[in-house]
Amino acid sequence: MREIIVEDLEALAQVADFIDAHTEVGKRYEFGNMLGDLRRSLRRELDFQREAGNLHRLRKSLREYEKIVIPEPVDDYTTSRVLTMDFIQGRRLPTSVRCV
Repeated sequence: MREIIVEDLEALAQVADFIDAHTEVGKRYEFGNMLGDLRRSLRRELDFQREAGNLHRLRKSLREYEKIVIPEPVDDYTTSRVLTMDFIQGRRLPTSVRCV
């Protein structure tokens, strides 16, 4: 998945560079800079050790709410490319509950 995202971002970078160099809209909005921000954000999201740290912080922040269950990362089996968490048995939401 990481490789696909990198390839897609490279293709978008070529388009953004062209638009920035050849259009008024591109010169005004600097799509290349926006794409750079997106690239940095995605890189952070794809670092699963960072995500494991976020899960630890979220569990700590929500520990007083008994009905909210956050899976615990298994640090010994988590790397920057693999996030391993406790299994939590879930249940279906009633059909009358809609998530938007």
